Amino acid sequence: MSDASRSLLARSLLTDTLPYEVPVIFSNDKLHSALSATMPSQVARLWEKMRSGRKDYTIPYNYEIAKDDNRTTTLSIVHPRIQEEMAAFYEAHNSSLLSHCADGRISLRRPVNLASPYVSSQTVDVEGRLRLGVAQILVDEEQPDVSHLPSYFAYGKYNLLGKFIGSREFIRLEGRYLRYRTLDISKCFYNIYSHTVNWAVKDKLLAKEFKSAYSFEAQFDKLMQRANYNETNGIVVGPEFSRVFAEIILQRVDQKVIDKLAVDGLVFNKDYEIRRYVDDFFVFSNATETLDKVENEIRAQLEFYKLYVNEKKVETFTRPFVSKLSLARQEVGSLLRNVRSALHDLRKSADPKDARRHHRHLKALMGEIRLVVSKHEIAFANISGWVMSRLKRLSRVAMSSMKGELPEGMQALIGDVVVTIVEQMFYICAIDTRVRSTYSIAQLCLSLRENMSLFSEEQQDLIAHVIMDQCLAILRATRSREGERFGRRDSVEVFNLLIVGALFVGPEFMRSSEVQEVLRAFYDNERISYFAFITLKFCYLRDVSRFSSELAAINDLVEARITASSVDFMRDTEEYLLLNEWISSPDLSAPKKRDVLNLIFGAELFGKNATQELGRWTGFVDWSGLSVYHLLAKKELRPVYAWG
Repeated sequence: MSDASRSLLARSLLTDTLPYEVPVIFSNDKLHSALSATMPSQVARLWEKMRSGRKDYTIPYNYEIAKDDNRTTTLSIVHPRIQEEMAAFYEAHNSSLLSHCADGRISLRRPVNLASPYVSSQTVDVEGRLRLGVAQILVDEEQPDVSHLPSYFAYGKYNLLGKFIGSREFIRLEGRYLRYRTLDISKCFYNIYSHTVNWAVKDKLLAKEFKSAYSFEAQFDKLMQRANYNETNGIVVGPEFSRVFAEIILQRVDQKVIDKLAVDGLVFNKDYEIRRYVDDFFVFSNATETLDKVENEIRAQLEFYKLYVNEKKVETFTRPFVSKLSLARQEVGSLLRNVRSALHDLRKSADPKDARRHHRHLKALMGEIRLVVSKHEIAFANISGWVMSRLKRLSRVAMSSMKGELPEGMQALIGDVVVTIVEQMFYICAIDTRVRSTYSIAQLCLSLRENMSLFSEEQQDLIAHVIMDQCLAILRATRSREGERFGRRDSVEVFNLLIVGALFVGPEFMRSSEVQEVLRAFYDNERISYFAFITLKFCYLRDVSRFSSELAAINDLVEARITASSVDFMRDTEEYLLLNEWISSPDLSAPKKRDVLNLIFGAELFGKNATQELGRWTGFVDWSGLSVYHLLAKKELRPVYAWG
């Protein structure tokens, strides 16, 4: 089989087996490359030695992300060997997965087809740079490039819930029905009983009677268990395959609800309608009594699958279905359109006096965004991602307009607009510090770096100052809010801001005593976590001579973990990740790596040269930082369901 063919078969490793919310330097790109390319034979033998053995269960690497200021969500990195098995399962059973997710009467987000690896050059070449993915180097001219794929499946109807709320479909439902009710499954993924996928595909009694028989659903169930301690109560949260697993079960709930209500004389699409986005239900009807009956049936069918409604989130609305959130989105959307129009007017101004007037108007409009959110009394978290994506787009439009011939003074005025956008986006990130917000900040900083020559020296210094000052302010606030807990648990939001500062500000950021204190808080913990290790190492590698002692300290902490006698690399996901990253570390010598690997695996298998070459194929981080653009661009392409 050719390298390109193997690349295509393993493509779900790039899209569906990891959570979306991870440190920006972390990905499966190197794993995919190792599985797809032809390694030197000696290296391949060593690589397989590190991966040999099969466990009945694995322990995932769990970490938390911020849901809001007060709540977190626990996500999981599944053992890479289980991820490989899941990729093989996708290839063997993709038609079955699609078949069991085929009911589109109620579901708003479901896989509807395989995503084509053949896409238009416009999509592939985002700003001319997306084709830097590791997978792309394996591809001939005539072969598909999987490095840019946003997902394994194509999804319908809406990849984000906000698109449904603003859709013609929602307006049509509002026109037909006087009332609607929202329901939410309480901790859906944490409570799903994995065996219920068998019940969803087959009758419950039949599934129990033939539980040992080979079938698509039994294999899926077993994989989900092996990914998570062999637990049947709850599935790992984060990877896309967990959402596909849940969708199969919830589509069965949808079907049962419609069938049971029909027996009671209620006709779907006439007396009521239901829409469901993952684990959120929306029920529409003209009568409260009908809403109650539909809600009771949803509750009954969920209970059969050991799932329950979150009582705190049941709400009923009467027509018009206009919420404070909808009003805020509409008003902010209008503001941003006016901002873009004002930018166009500024760009076309021939008279310096007119240009300054448009510039003042534009900056005033930008300042009104936070006032709109405050006026409608909504949490910024409900609108931040949407606003930041539009501000990023606006910054790119502004920087694009700075290229070419401009009237005197115009470039400086437009550059000042970009600085204002930078400040506005950091303000949003400060009041809604979640992983998605930090991705937007990183994407903005990367665009700024690529266009920095367009700005005056004074503006360049100002941009660097804003990035550093605002990153420090958010880190300071997070540290204060978490108190003694800070550094004792993973914080992907903090890790991403540290990476942004180290990569886009550079030595000045790393010389900050506050930054060094933040970094130290994570390795003062004797049991350094995997995400903390890769973040600290990435930051310290920006200035190896200055931070040699810190690098030695964290390397020693990881060495102690991976050489412990209690470790089982085929069971323990975090230790397996640490082992791979330790081998790929550019600051460790080949003899050191060789000696530790021979100690771990109990024989003189690893030579110095082969071990050094092995480091090129292992790990999940590009220590150079060159792939960060590619990873950030993929984040923008991927249809996201935000766990936070």
